[in-house]
Formats: sequence, structure tokens, C-alpha cells
Amino acid sequence: MKRLLVGLLKFGVSTAIIAYLVTKAVGDKTFTDLADRPKHWGVLAAALAACLVATLISFVRWKMLVKAVGIPLALRDALRLSFLGYLLNFVSPGSVGGDLFKAVFLVRQHPTQRGAAIASVLADRVIGLFSLMLLCSGAILLFGQLQAANEVVRDICWGVLGCTAAGAAGVAVLLWPGFTRGGLARWLRSGGRLGPMFNSLLTAVERYRARPSVLVIATLASLGVHVCSTLSVYLVARGMPGHVPSLADHFIIAPLAMLAAAMPFAFGGLGAFEGAFDLLYMYVPVGAQFKGSEGLIVAFGFRVITILIALIGAVYYLLGRREVSQVWNEAQQDDGDPAGEQLLISSAEGALT
Repeated sequence: MKRLLVGLLKFGVSTAIIAYLVTKAVGDKTFTDLADRPKHWGVLAAALAACLVATLISFVRWKMLVKAVGIPLALRDALRLSFLGYLLNFVSPGSVGGDLFKAVFLVRQHPTQRGAAIASVLADRVIGLFSLMLLCSGAILLFGQLQAANEVVRDICWGVLGCTAAGAAGVAVLLWPGFTRGGLARWLRSGGRLGPMFNSLLTAVERYRARPSVLVIATLASLGVHVCSTLSVYLVARGMPGHVPSLADHFIIAPLAMLAAAMPFAFGGLGAFEGAFDLLYMYVPVGAQFKGSEGLIVAFGFRVITILIALIGAVYYLLGRREVSQVWNEAQQDDGDPAGEQLLISSAEGALT
């Protein structure tokens, strides 16, 4: 129940942000002008293709991480589960999100590898988020945003660099051999009912550490995901009429907005991404002023593209409605178990979203 209320609260926050942004845009003459002028549909189709490529790379990345912890998963099943999870991120404001659904589905198929299944989902999220920070930090340093004219932009950039450094330190500690063999690890492994779960998670960490090539490839794949997503956003902007910031500007704006979308206060990043993108569109570009709703229109356009891709998950749902419903119900029941393993998944998922 608590998780349901938190999910509904996030959904309410996202709805309020979107309502404010839409109200602001409708009253802006720029919005009306851009809405009425012809679009470059071929470029917008290319934006859809770039976003789809990014999405597919992220799905293959998860499959690789699942295989690395010893769970067999065919590419066909990885795509099916990932598209269903992608869909749930849009339509499930309550207890069951996409990551939780994938974890429960894997556990259902491999009950003896519960911890490894959970670890694969968590590793996928951690690597994806850390790679996004790396891309943001690289773009900030490469394009000189630490010397940006706007003080708010400079402060945000310094904050991103600090978070990236902290994330790198955290990953280093996690992968340090002594971490899984020290006193804290022994205490977690002996922690009552959750001891076996922590033991499985720590064992999965050891497996990933023993295969550094997997972590490197997953990180590079994640960078590819974010690069393709940024290109998709840029192509959305190019598909709209009017002046467009440079590709370099978009490599600052889009990743920073995606980082904002990863914050835990909004449902699926809805509203947070659009609001941050609109704000950054006004301050980041050099030599041009975007004071209207250009950024908001681009952000909404990219959101529509992600929703179109999520509809592929709806097709998978219709093809396997009974099985999906069973897993969904199991996930909801497990989520309500205060001493169960799903509490660990829920807590970790909340921390990473």
C-alpha cells in the first residue's frame, strides 16, 4: 500500500508539472506558430529510428548482464520482457514498475537464482545511470560549460561533475575485492531471512567483477544508448520548423534533462524531463535566444516518440496477456511482503529512479 501511495504521489507531481507546462505553452505565441507550420516528417521518422536503436541497445545490454550472472535468457525473451517493462514504466504508477516486473519474471523462471536475477536488473540501472553521468560530464568539459555565461548552468554542471566523481568512487568500492569479503559483507550474509538474498547479490557482484569485459562492454553500450537518445532529441528539434540549437548544445541539454528525469520525485521522469529541457533550452545555447516554448515542444515530441516505442510492449502484452497478468499479480503480492525479497528490489528501484 505504501508503495502504491508513493507511486500515485509521483504520478500526481508529474501530472501537475505537465499541466503547468502545457498551460504555459498554450499561452505562448511561439507554440501556436510552431504547431501550425509544416514539419519535416522524414527527419522526425529518423528521430524515431534513433530512439528505437537506443532502446534496443539497452535491452541487449540487460540480456548480457543476465547471462553474466549465469541465467540463460534468449534474445527473443529479453526483448519481450524489456518491451513489456518499458510499457509498464508508462502505465503503472502503482507498485509494479518495469524493472520489478522483469526481476519477478526472471525469478519465476529461475527460482534458485533469485539474487542473480535481481542483481542483473540493479546492475542494468546502475550502469545506465552512471554512463549518463559520464556522458554529461564529458560534454560539460568538452564544450566548456563550466565557463557558461549563466550562473545556474555553471552550478548544475559542477553538481553533475561532483555526482559523477561520487558515483565513480561508489562503483570502485563495490568492485573492490575486499568489499564482498569484509565484515559488512559477512554481516549482510548472516542477516536473518534476508541473509540468503544478500549472499546471492554479493555473489552476483563477484561474478561481474570476475568478468570486467562485460562491465566495460555494458558501459560502452550505455554510452551508445545515451548518444542515440541525444541524437533522437536533436532530430526531433530539426524536424520542427524554426531555428535549432547546435548538436553540441543538445549534447549538453538532452543528457542533463535525462538526469533530471532520473530523479525520484516524478513518475517515469514525466514532467521532470520536459521542464528541465525547456529551462536548459533557454540558457545553454550560445549566440541565440530561445525564450518561447521551442524547448518544450521538442521535449514533448521526444516524449511522443518514446510512447510510440512503448506501444510495441502493448503488442507483446496482447500476445501473452495471461502470463503477463500472472507475473504482474505475483509482483504486487511480493511487493506487499514486509520481510520478503521484493522489499529489497522495491527499495533499490526507488533509489535508482
